[in-house]
Amino acid sequence: MIAEMLDGAVFVSPSPGFGHADTVLALAGRLRAAAPPGLRVLASPFPVRLGRRTELCPDLVVARYVDLTRDELTAPPLLAVEVRSPGGGLLDLAVRRLVYARHRIASFWVVDPEAPALTALELADDGDYRVVADLVGDEAFAAVRPFPVRFSALDLVAGMQPC
Repeated sequence: MIAEMLDGAVFVSPSPGFGHADTVLALAGRLRAAAPPGLRVLASPFPVRLGRRTELCPDLVVARYVDLTRDELTAPPLLAVEVRSPGGGLLDLAVRRLVYARHRIASFWVVDPEAPALTALELADDGDYRVVADLVGDEAFAAVRPFPVRFSALDLVAGMQPC
């Protein structure tokens, strides 16, 4: 189980399954290969503390190396990624979007391994996210922030089926 805290309330989610874990690993590999030296790609259960009463565990984060200590991230990450799991839709899409925007996380991606699909959001000047990509299957995503990287949602789930 994964426990997270939002404004002092604790939420518990079931441990994710194979499809979720495989997708996280595939995306982490692509991001790590493309990340510039000053940035780190970290996978859950690395906690992201967004104040005294809020601690979430995004599936992946991209953070500045200088913002990391041994046990925590001292500033909001540049990117938070959530890979959808059955039953996690409301928390991933609605609540996390609001919390991440409130804490000024510049980019937020949601990956759905079942579709497969990817929605990429970037924080606008008004403090809300704008969808910059909403792709399905083999449609290519060419991220600009937090650094250039190119892949499709289908690329992330390709390893889930034997060749």
